[in-house]
Amino acid sequence: MHIQRVFHRGSTYHARSPGANYRHHTPARPPSQGLSTHKLTEIPRRNNMLVRKRCTNCYTKLRKEGMPAASKAKQVHTECIQCQKAFCLDCFNNVHC
Repeated sequence: MHIQRVFHRGSTYHARSPGANYRHHTPARPPSQGLSTHKLTEIPRRNNMLVRKRCTNCYTKLRKEGMPAASKAKQVHTECIQCQKAFCLDCFNNVHC
């Protein structure tokens, strides 16, 4: 049986036989007990239109400062899968990392 070498960015070669179902999985970092399932994803489109919401954390900060949060908070099209709340990238990293 012929073995083929397959190279992937940032990893060593993986051997596989030709024609075999092959799914490469290289973890970004070693698994740990405190591994979070929070992930920032794009909010699905509705009627082919981009759905935008206000960043939850930016909105809360502005409300505490007494600012008009409804018009000043960042509008984003990303949300955390687990929390189901809209976050900009900066706030997501501050809250979940």
